[in-house]
Amino acid sequence: MQQTALAAHAALGLQVYSRVDVLLGPEGACCVLEINTLPGMTGASLLPEAAAAAGIPYPELCARIVRLSLARDGRGREAGA
Repeated sequence: MQQTALAAHAALGLQVYSRVDVLLGPEGACCVLEINTLPGMTGASLLPEAAAAAGIPYPELCARIVRLSLARDGRGREAGA
C-alpha cells in the first residue's frame, strides 16, 4: 500500500508531501481514491496522525515540511536548514 501511495505521489510530480487516500480491496489490491496536495495539519488531521504513528511528533513534522520545502525552493541554506 505504501509503495502504491508513493508511486501515485511521484506520478503527479509532487515533491515534499501529500496525503494519498487508498482503498484496500478484499483480495489485497490497492486503489488510489485521491491525492490531497494540501492535507490538513490540525491535531485531528490524518497526516499528523499518520506521522505520529510513525514516531514523528507534530513539531518535527512541521519542521521537516518547512526544511524540505525551503530546500526544494533553493532557499534552504539562507533559512538555516
